[in-house]
Amino acid sequence: MVSICTNDTRRPVNGDWTIVEIVNTAVTAVLVLSPWLFRYSDNATATLSAVLIGALVIIATFKRDAVASTWHSFAVLVLGLCTIIAPWALEFSTLSNAVGMHVLAGIVVVAMTAINLWIRYFDQPEKTA
Repeated sequence: MVSICTNDTRRPVNGDWTIVEIVNTAVTAVLVLSPWLFRYSDNATATLSAVLIGALVIIATFKRDAVASTWHSFAVLVLGLCTIIAPWALEFSTLSNAVGMHVLAGIVVVAMTAINLWIRYFDQPEKTA
């Protein structure tokens, strides 16, 4: 079952996946497959970056399902930022397919995770006395 909203504690109910988690998992699954889909698998650094970062985001998402804590959101946020800067930090910025996929996936993951954190921590309902 998929849920956009959560209960009063702002946590998914009964292990339900949120839209944020589904989008992050889908985008990072495409990132993992992107070296072969977008033909840059001949560059080991770009391939390893896509597969490793994508796998870590997916693992953090599945780990959330097992242990409902907030560390995974911050880990995914950091991984999303790493995905954005990876082409320049790991020096494969000349591969336009790899750069485009890393930056696009990173922006989506960071945006979706930021929305999730906003809903969880800042969009709290008014408490009445």
